[in-house]
Amino acid sequence: MGTLNIKSGEKALALARDLGFAPITSKRQLYEYSDLLAEIYDLPSTPENKRWRDCVANRIEEYEAHQPLPSYKKSDALKYLMRDRGLKQVDLADCIAQPNLSAFLRGERELSKASARKLSKRLKIPLSVLIG
Repeated sequence: MGTLNIKSGEKALALARDLGFAPITSKRQLYEYSDLLAEIYDLPSTPENKRWRDCVANRIEEYEAHQPLPSYKKSDALKYLMRDRGLKQVDLADCIAQPNLSAFLRGERELSKASARKLSKRLKIPLSVLIG
């Protein structure tokens, strides 16, 4: 969006007022509301700006709450977490045997409940990320 100036901020507030409390009904509207919210956040913190910021943020949250979550492979989730945290298979040896972890990451086997619990605790993630 670039640097916000007062005129674009005033336009953002005018658009928020025009939209009022209308729910978001499409991805296109979601992107428009998201851009609008970013502009409102850049405005000075006044009671009116806060009210419109909260209104737009609530509409976004309501829309997203009714959207299905993307499906993913449990092994891909663990690969992502390992990459994100700089972990290697050997770093998780206290939770699962390396051959079992390798097979899981290749999609050749599921995790045992015990291994999933240990990984969940070690990685501080919900168990449902790995099994279920």
